[in-house]
Amino acid sequence: MRWLCIVLLILLPGLAAHAQGPTDPADVEELLQRLQSAYRGLETLQAEFTQSLHSLALAAPQVESGTLYVHRPSRMRWEYLEPERKLAVVDGERTWFYIPAEGQVFVGRLAALRRGGALGLLLGDILDLRRDFVVERAMDGEGNPLPDALSLVPREPSEQFERVELTLGRNDLPQRIVVHGAGGDVMEYRLRRVRTGVPLQDALFEFQPPEGVEVIAVE
Repeated sequence: MRWLCIVLLILLPGLAAHAQGPTDPADVEELLQRLQSAYRGLETLQAEFTQSLHSLALAAPQVESGTLYVHRPSRMRWEYLEPERKLAVVDGERTWFYIPAEGQVFVGRLAALRRGGALGLLLGDILDLRRDFVVERAMDGEGNPLPDALSLVPREPSEQFERVELTLGRNDLPQRIVVHGAGGDVMEYRLRRVRTGVPLQDALFEFQPPEGVEVIAVE
């Protein structure tokens, strides 16, 4: 399910080499503490998102947008509104990806996706990032640190992604997530109008396949 091999991939152009410029460990630790402190205080989140896929296989970036809802520790809802309507739901046990135009819904197990590591960056359920990632400052193409940005490289090789870059917003939660895929694609997410602590109904995180829709199980 590409929407999770998102935020994954999670959550994915020819990748630049991972920057190895000098960084101040204290600076990295300060950003990391801000991020993890914000996650500890997070229960619910609502935001508008823009998702952009950059791939050598595409003549131009593929851009989609919609609304994101998160309810920690294990529920999410992505309502894709443009350019076509789609729906992705994580209900706490399963993942659903519904494409009305194709009459299909893909269903998988949340436990299998958690093993990819990057999903937790949105669910906010991994508070010890150094356990799973090598954490450094994210760099621009000239080797200069990007403001309020971290680069996370998985300690264990991943088939899903090579690294994730997070840029913190004013609330110290990620406002930009860039996932560099192992296959050379780059998936970028930008969050805006982020609201936390909002009441979210349980029904947002429930999904029942419509009658007549083809249900496809994925691992």
